[in-house]
Amino acid sequence: MLPVIVGTIGWAVALIVLIVLRPQLEATGSTWWIGAAAAGLITGLLATAFLVRRRRLTR
Repeated sequence: MLPVIVGTIGWAVALIVLIVLRPQLEATGSTWWIGAAAAGLITGLLATAFLVRRRRLTR
């Protein structure tokens, strides 16, 4: 479970950095990176919820 949590935190940090750098991303036409980071964060949160639920059910 730890790798999923670390990865989710990484996506959250990336999303924050990309939001801060949005003007530069717009200038280069790379705003899709924000969506990619948001998708990574959402996937990580869903995976964490799944693993927590699975751990509860197996104990």
